Amino acid sequence: MRLHYLFDPLCGWCYGAARLVEALATAPGPALPLELWPGALFPDPVRIAPGMRAHIVHADQQIARLTGATFGAAYLARIGDPAREVMLWSVPLIATLAAGPRERQRELLAALQHAHYVLGRDLADGEVLAEIAAAHGVDAALLASAAHAQATGAWIRAARQLMARAGIGGFPGFVLERDGRLQVLDHQAAYRDPQILVEYIASIK
Repeated sequence: MRLHYLFDPLCGWCYGAARLVEALATAPGPALPLELWPGALFPDPVRIAPGMRAHIVHADQQIARLTGATFGAAYLARIGDPAREVMLWSVPLIATLAAGPRERQRELLAALQHAHYVLGRDLADGEVLAEIAAAHGVDAALLASAAHAQATGAWIRAARQLMARAGIGGFPGFVLERDGRLQVLDHQAAYRDPQILVEYIASIK
């Protein structure tokens, strides 16, 4: 049995699911590793237009209300100010995750989300991203290699294929795989109480 997590580092609802991800990854009992699959919400650089800013601010309010996630003042100021340019691009963040030690990918994802959603840092800035990556054991030479770029693209494509197989149209998604069959888990109620999903999975192991 395998547990798949479909996400994007710049997806607000995935940030809202951070407590749930942590609970699933560290649940007691027989090991069931949480496998990360980044689907690239922003496969190309996107500069946030005024209408999109309003949508993001509204969605963030809903995410905070339903999940308890904290959006920092620096992030809210950056997103809400139309005079400040904000660019969203998932691929460099996913490449950073792919270059990190496998056992620390979840920790690195949390650091990237914290930097963006709490500290309001610009993850489209290569120096900012490199600083965070270095602090979490990412090999800079590997990150810059053409082979790694190809591997990152393959990881994204595999995530998209898994989404299509499971019938998932957005992020986040939690999929249980048993004997080759995929079961999409209803995680909505578990935003507030991760134990709901933890206990459900434990009951069918």
